[in-house]
Amino acid sequence: MIVNYAAAPFMLLTVEDSLKCFSRVEWYGYTIIGGSLFFFYGGGTRALKKAQAKRIKNYQDKLAEEKEGESEREESANGTAYETEGGSGTVTPSSSGETYVVPPIPLVAEEIEKHHGKSL
Repeated sequence: MIVNYAAAPFMLLTVEDSLKCFSRVEWYGYTIIGGSLFFFYGGGTRALKKAQAKRIKNYQDKLAEEKEGESEREESANGTAYETEGGSGTVTPSSSGETYVVPPIPLVAEEIEKHHGKSL
């Protein structure tokens, strides 16, 4: 969208036509860029980082609650069934008997930040 906005003057080739084009699209390119700059330089980055930290904490709390409520594993012919508060489900067991789950991205990012000592 912004690329088309920025490319219009090169297609029209006159200042008058370019300004007319910008006014007809209500200067949205400058509004989007200016709004983004205003947001991020005005403290938006801090607000987003706080919101992310809150989401990570809520997720970790939820995982802790799920671990407390998890019952013992039951082996079945179809795979390994896990009983939880919401019912039971069947998963395909691995050769080692453990189930592999991809960790959520915020937790992976947090671990990388701890290891490398810098923010992503």
